[in-house]
Amino acid sequence: MPSLPVCIVTDLSLPLPLYSPHNFAPVPPTPPVPLPMPAVPMSPAPACAMDSPATMLWPPGNVLMQNKYAITVTHKRLGIIQAGHDLGMMLPHVQIAPAPNNFFTPLHILFSSRKVSFNSGSVKANGVFVGFAGVVAPVPTPKLVCGDPMSFPMGEVPTRWSNNVWAGFSYMDLALGVMNMGVKLIMERLAMRKTKLGELKQLRKDQLSGRGALIYKKMFPVQSLADAKKALTKQWTAAATGLVTWVVQGEGASSLTLGSSFASVTLSVSVDRTNVVSASLSTKVPALSESVSYKQDKGSTIAATSNWGTGGAKVERSSSGGKATTHNALDGSVSVEEKAL
Repeated sequence: MPSLPVCIVTDLSLPLPLYSPHNFAPVPPTPPVPLPMPAVPMSPAPACAMDSPATMLWPPGNVLMQNKYAITVTHKRLGIIQAGHDLGMMLPHVQIAPAPNNFFTPLHILFSSRKVSFNSGSVKANGVFVGFAGVVAPVPTPKLVCGDPMSFPMGEVPTRWSNNVWAGFSYMDLALGVMNMGVKLIMERLAMRKTKLGELKQLRKDQLSGRGALIYKKMFPVQSLADAKKALTKQWTAAATGLVTWVVQGEGASSLTLGSSFASVTLSVSVDRTNVVSASLSTKVPALSESVSYKQDKGSTIAATSNWGTGGAKVERSSSGGKATTHNALDGSVSVEEKAL
């Protein structure tokens, strides 16, 4: 079984080469005004942007919980990167070709990502599999770098070679990582298959008639039954990938989310090698969120949480050792009740 160095939160992440393909439409009236151009993956033309290096712990992505790293399992006193890590939103992009005046650059920055697609199937940090990232290695485990019409697998973490902690990485882990990456790329490509030169010209018209409508569609992509079908297909594919990992490795997780960043419902189920089952159901609408979770171990724990505005409530019931304990919290007040089972 080969092994690879772990990544830590201060490691440097960057795409190879230092640019990424992105769609281009000029901002008027700066002359000369090039025609709208689609991105060509892994090509310096016709449209590309300088994609800046950044540390694995990226503050905006960390605030939005897109960063995944161990808190108490550390190397060099720094958290070890886990499976599912994404640098996340707000990574700086500077348009370099065919011109610097790209209307889409703010959206490229807002919806940026650099995702870890490979992980160890045998080594965990804080209960989550250790993630790997890097192109230059005997066994490449590249990160997915954001781009148009789809992400591309050329994310590198060169500083990981200075880390002295290595983790096991099997050929089955490699196969699952390739499958995971392939599913994501295929779904992205299907979702973007209509974005051709003619449609970029239409986006140019949208720009002139109202930028707010374009931004709204980017934030809330489900605009029709056809879009809803695409979103559901992507969710079910991701859930199926999680189930395959579960069956092959004897542990794993699967989740399904319906909705958008504005309002959504999420169902998640997971099991580990000790057959501990966890499940959660959560909903989110503006200023209100609801969640219910269940964990079955030697005892069991059921928790329900509601948040509204600046307030909220939480009820948690756990059973172990022949007794049940209920915690109630409402806007800062807490009560505890114990009963024999």
